[in-house]
Amino acid sequence: MLETEPATDSLLGQLRRVIKDGIDYLGSALTLAQARATEIVLSGLVVALLLGAGALLALGGFVLLVVALGIWLTHVTGSAGWALLILGGVLALLAAAAVARGMSWLKNLKS
Repeated sequence: MLETEPATDSLLGQLRRVIKDGIDYLGSALTLAQARATEIVLSGLVVALLLGAGALLALGGFVLLVVALGIWLTHVTGSAGWALLILGGVLALLAAAAVARGMSWLKNLKS
């Protein structure tokens, strides 16, 4: 026959196992939370780097486009001065439109 432990030893043994299992579960949950936080931070860093690289490439592309447009306007108008004046006017209009759009967005945001 199987030997049975006294009721107090059995209860204490079960309590110890429950506490040990609870501590193991808490450790696993904390490790999982740490892994998830690390994943979020690294994903955010990668996204920020990709956005930065994309912004730099877009800026470079815009500069090259303006230079090419300036060269073309110089050939069309026959004068570098007129080409610069036209490009400056177009860029000033774009800047004014961007500022007006931003101000209207800010005005709607305050409302």
